[in-house]
Amino acid sequence: MHRVLGCFLLLFVCACSAENTIHRDLITVDAVGSVNAIADKISVNLYIEQENKSVSQAKNWVDASTKKVIERLIKEGVAEQDISSYQLDIRPVYHHENHKAIQDGFKVTRTIVVEIKNWESFDEIIDKSLSLGVTRVGQIQTQVSDQYQLYLDALQKAITAAKEKAKLIARAAGRSIDKVVTVNEQGGFRPFSGVAEMRMMSDAKLSQPGQTEIQATIQVQFLMR
Repeated sequence: MHRVLGCFLLLFVCACSAENTIHRDLITVDAVGSVNAIADKISVNLYIEQENKSVSQAKNWVDASTKKVIERLIKEGVAEQDISSYQLDIRPVYHHENHKAIQDGFKVTRTIVVEIKNWESFDEIIDKSLSLGVTRVGQIQTQVSDQYQLYLDALQKAITAAKEKAKLIARAAGRSIDKVVTVNEQGGFRPFSGVAEMRMMSDAKLSQPGQTEIQATIQVQFLMR
């Protein structure tokens, strides 16, 4: 009985020792890689709105203005496939009288979503659109082309940074890096879309794209020797 118990304890001690040895031979590091990119596209919503007691009359006015705006957009170099104008909203309009809501016609709204690839034309396009019936401009977002490739570049930088960190830690411990055991990508690729606050003036191009940073984060486990 004592012999069996002694063997069991010996095996337990050996197992713990082996586990600790494996743990001491591993380095786990987190690393971030990033690349800078300049937004080269703008997505913007143009709203054309009209109120009238007649839905058809309000819609006719909105449709006529939409036609003018789209023609101008194409003339300014925006491709037809970069213009979407299918979204139409019709809702009743009310005014309050003696604490009662009384319907007073309808409001028709057409939303035109435009992707502008020529950044320098943004101010002029908005200015012209406002003069042709657009009543509101909203949801302005900056976008970057080839985002996935830029993310892969950032991922490569993260891997390089992880190796450098692991080498530094191993050297401090009097060891060296042998090989990679595991690599975990943290978060993955997420398309970038930034909300832009654009200050527009028709006589000067004040809208500038600015710079954004695309990041990739990884966790890498290395075996030391």
